[in-house]
Amino acid sequence: MSKPSRIAQAIEGKVEEEVNRLLKYEYIVPSTSTWLNKARLVIKSNGSISLTANFMELNSHVLLDKYSLPDMMEMLYKLNDKIYKTKIDLKDGFYQIPLNPKDRYKTAFGIKNRLFEWTKMPMGFKNSPAVFQRFMDQVLGDEIGKSCFVYVDDILIFGQTERNMMRQ
Repeated sequence: MSKPSRIAQAIEGKVEEEVNRLLKYEYIVPSTSTWLNKARLVIKSNGSISLTANFMELNSHVLLDKYSLPDMMEMLYKLNDKIYKTKIDLKDGFYQIPLNPKDRYKTAFGIKNRLFEWTKMPMGFKNSPAVFQRFMDQVLGDEIGKSCFVYVDDILIFGQTERNMMRQ
């Protein structure tokens, strides 16, 4: 598939920390897969590293999950008269969704001569946003539109009064 990713020396330590964190929480495990997706590193605004893979080849073989994401403009319009709002960004949201064990090998990626595969739904997989949106819509159910909106891993809670919002 692809060659293991090269890592700039300046960020090797941060990459190693992130790999260890992902291993600790069992979001990834060592792999012997014959697949190899190129690792993709994103440096966040706070300087931390987010690790995923370029799943372009895998994504080309996967049927698109057509579950719709909410219309951002519609949500903003409905929030217009809400006085109190707060946003929750779910940490490692996608990683709460387990992958089917028989498909994990397809998510393998290499970092410094080591091969790993995802046990949880990774970022970069084309159906991850739709799968997670469906999950969140099911979890929050009837509250969506009444006391909150959800856009993938962001939840916006609102109310007419501070007390009302805090109760939500």
